[in-house]
Amino acid sequence: MNYAKLIRWGGLLNIIICILFLLWWGLMAAIVVSSGNLNITTLALVRLKGYQVQSAIGLLACVLAPLGLMGLYWPIAQKIGKVGLLGFLLSATGVMLYGCMQYDETFTWPILAAQAPALLETGGLMSNAAYMFIFILMGLVFAAGFILLGIAYWRARVFPRWSVLCFTLGAVLFGIGMAIPVRTLGLVVWVIGWGWMGNILWREKVA
Repeated sequence: MNYAKLIRWGGLLNIIICILFLLWWGLMAAIVVSSGNLNITTLALVRLKGYQVQSAIGLLACVLAPLGLMGLYWPIAQKIGKVGLLGFLLSATGVMLYGCMQYDETFTWPILAAQAPALLETGGLMSNAAYMFIFILMGLVFAAGFILLGIAYWRARVFPRWSVLCFTLGAVLFGIGMAIPVRTLGLVVWVIGWGWMGNILWREKVA
């Protein structure tokens, strides 16, 4: 497989990752709406039919995401320099940390819901200082990585600036947003920018 084909397949992988993220979040919204309780608790959410399937889709997206980011970074590494390298490393690390959390949500939380439900209720896991520290650190690393990567792309002018802006701003809102509407907006904007950039690679239109 030649260099150009690798770039194109990297672009396609990024498009697929974006679809998976949207499918994951959309299915979560759908099962919450179908429950008839928009203020559903974490424990009740985990017990809903379809929860583990949609959560597994999110986990798959997180597993593939570092490879997708590599596909965005590698073809233009020389153009985006050290800032781009640091941004790539931090953003990939942030996504991998998020994947660790998503693994827990997919496989550990259903076990807790059955055997130790108090941990998923108010005052459970989220009241643990060490757990919350890692949760916050994950969001900060995630956001910092995409900010640096966005700055590098913006300076290098390798992608349309609107795509870079969506990619960066959306990731920050999703990574450090606390309210579900903010995170939802962030995810949608993020994957629009990300998918746009992936499509450019797929069409071999990168500058």
